[in-house]
Parts: sequence; C-alpha cells; structure tokens
Amino acid sequence: MVYYPVQTLTVGTAGLLTSVELDVQRLSGMGTLTVSLFPVVQEYNPPVFGSLLAAIVVAGEAVSTSMSTIALDFSTYGLVFAPGDRLAIALQAGAATLFNWAANYPNSYNGGISYSFIGGLDGPLIYNANFDVAFRTLVDPTGLVTVPEPASLALFGAGLLGLAAVMRRRVV
Repeated sequence: MVYYPVQTLTVGTAGLLTSVELDVQRLSGMGTLTVSLFPVVQEYNPPVFGSLLAAIVVAGEAVSTSMSTIALDFSTYGLVFAPGDRLAIALQAGAATLFNWAANYPNSYNGGISYSFIGGLDGPLIYNANFDVAFRTLVDPTGLVTVPEPASLALFGAGLLGLAAVMRRRVV
C-alpha cells in the first residue's frame, strides 16, 4: 500500500505565495514528485479539500538522495492569501519512485494536521498522528494589489473636473 503525505496549514501573513520549501530525499527510482496545493474546506470528520489551486512536478533527479531542502516557485500562479486561510500541501511520487518527507516532532505544528492519502490523491484519507511535516511557505506581502476606495476615486474625479474647468477658462 502506498501512502501520500498531506499537511494542512494556516496562513499567518497576507500576501502573494512565492515559494514553498520542503525537506525531502529520494529513496529510490528516478520518477517525479508532484507537490500540490488545495484549499481546506473542512478540517475534521472527515477533512475536505477544495479544487486544486496549483501543482508543481519535480524531476526525480532534482531531489537529492540525502535529506535536503527544495524550493518550489509558486509565484506564477498568483495565489494571494489572507491570515487564517487554510491550505493543504500534498506530495505524490511518480511510478517506481519513493520519497521521504522530513517531519517534526509529533503534533509540534499547531496550525495544521498531518494526513496520508492511501493509494493516491483520490484515495481515502487517514489522520497521521505521528508527525507533522516539515515545510516553510514564503509570502510576499508587497505582492498585494491595492484597490482605491470610492472616496479616493471621487476626490480624483473632482480634481480632474477642476483641471478641465481651469483649462477651459484659459482657452476662452
């Protein structure tokens, strides 16, 4: 039976998700490693994940046979999150390939829960009480696009009308 690790997390800083870093190692094979992000709709009884937000496929040879950190660039997906948003990071190995994902002490991450899919990302999901998965997300808070408030737009429009009136007076 093949198990695929999933770690839920709680967003702490608003901004554009730029990168996800994972501590992984390739145990055998040269297949791919797919890292997927899902929104968490419901955390418990049973957990429910929304539609896939983004996925990055990593070539097996790009992952070391010793435990090392890989950084995955998610900035091109334009995923903007707010504090408190819930996400799930899922790993799935390609055919005939085994990967090991570093873990922290049992239940040491209070912002999420570790699960395992059995047989694939569409298989049953079980709670993994053993260890939380080691990961780090990098967010660019300047990547947020600010939208002007209506009062600012009204003030800007009044200024343009004033300029137009002054220009009209000078022409006459």
